[in-house]
Amino acid sequence: QRTTKNTDSSSSKDKDNNNTYAQETLWLSQVVRKEKLKMGSTGPRKKIVTATDLLERNNTFFDGDIEALLEGLPGSEFCEQYIFQASRVHGAASMMSQQWIHEAKLRQERMAERAKKKAGQVAKIKSDQQRKKEQKRKARDDERDARKKQKQEELDDKKKARAEERMA
Repeated sequence: QRTTKNTDSSSSKDKDNNNTYAQETLWLSQVVRKEKLKMGSTGPRKKIVTATDLLERNNTFFDGDIEALLEGLPGSEFCEQYIFQASRVHGAASMMSQQWIHEAKLRQERMAERAKKKAGQVAKIKSDQQRKKEQKRKARDDERDARKKQKQEELDDKKKARAEERMA
């Protein structure tokens, strides 16, 4: 009876492992499909999604299971944030995950800083352009007003000359 119980429990563990493996495989195929959709039309060339692409595009979260799943895929050794199986020890894993999260936060802060700096530069350029545009408009308006004033003065002079001719 004991052997039957053990085989039952081991077979249920095997089923769980197979089920987990099936879920992981399904998840991975869905992620690859989504990444290929994001790539858009590539014409006659094949759409190739590597582990590097998956990790680089999904670097806003950390999940050890996902990284373990991607570990064997071609190209994963070229990933910067990639954590190899050798360095995934219980104590080191939590340390590595915290370090990875810290690096991700720093990366986001740097990106936000760059975006803020770029927005400031764009605003400065726009204000300079607006100021120059305003100066040009003012110069055109002044020139037009000067021409109108000169024309009006000439007309007034002609009227005075005619009036004087009539009087004389």
